[in-house]
Amino acid sequence: MIQEKDDPRLLILGSGDSGKTTLLKQMRLFYGEGFTLEEIEAYRLLLLENVINCMSAYLALCDHLNLPIIHQHERLHYVSYSHAGRSYLPADLPPIISILWNEPSVQQVVLLGPNYHIQDTAPYFLSRVETIGKVGYKPTNQDILHVRAPTLAVSETIFKIGIHHYRLFDVGGQRGLRKQWAPFFDNCHSILFVTSIASYDQTLEEEREHSVNRLHDAIELFGGVINNRILQNSEVLLFLNKKDIFEEKLKHLPFSKFFPRYRGPNDPESIARYVAALFKAQRWDQNRKIMIHRTCCTDTRNMELVVARLIEGLTKSALSRIGTI
Repeated sequence: MIQEKDDPRLLILGSGDSGKTTLLKQMRLFYGEGFTLEEIEAYRLLLLENVINCMSAYLALCDHLNLPIIHQHERLHYVSYSHAGRSYLPADLPPIISILWNEPSVQQVVLLGPNYHIQDTAPYFLSRVETIGKVGYKPTNQDILHVRAPTLAVSETIFKIGIHHYRLFDVGGQRGLRKQWAPFFDNCHSILFVTSIASYDQTLEEEREHSVNRLHDAIELFGGVINNRILQNSEVLLFLNKKDIFEEKLKHLPFSKFFPRYRGPNDPESIARYVAALFKAQRWDQNRKIMIHRTCCTDTRNMELVVARLIEGLTKSALSRIGTI
């Protein structure tokens, strides 16, 4: 058995709302013991909180853009409930939320949601509200993957795969939390850097007044990580995440509008290669290898293949480090 000092240490990094914690959840489902009953109950409460927060945010956005809400009676009924914290939704509330979700004005602003810092998993929950809002509903793994809760503290998860125990650290990605990263750089075997490729048109929530583009921020942040002298011997894996949202968004919002130096076609394949090149260009050592994956961290089938390749590479690396191969 390998001692703890030889256990591969993996660090998940990236900017806020990039999908880092969703990647960790997937790894728990594939190689861990899943979620405890206590965790499932906590996610159920977060799920209901996500539903209320997202519906309220969409209605507020409609008001901001002066878009009419047809079902005013349902809206007033919803507002009377939405301000109170609760561990369940009253039986008459999910159908009301469903009516409001299908409002033409709400559907019109769905694509704009992330630009106003409405979580991009909102459509998943609101389109299923009459099911997930039932008393006694137990969240599925897919529900848990979609639940949004910002990472505000460092978490450590240990996976046992074969003879190895992998120690995986997840830390907050918002700018104010990045000072927590440095203590975990020592003896780090691999960096899993996650970014939302769909964030090309968004600004940082915590830097709203400065209009800092999220993807530009992620590229700059990646440069600071890959060029850090403490991490020079660490493997680097780059996850261009939320490819599903990225592909849908390109149909309505041209990439070149936000990255004017891009001169290629507005298709996902060409732009993904361009974005990957922007990240790779941050290396001081252009010979340093970066393994790049395009992912949708909520897509279990996609992630199963990605994580399997990841673990295979990490296992070979770990065996090499201790002289087994």
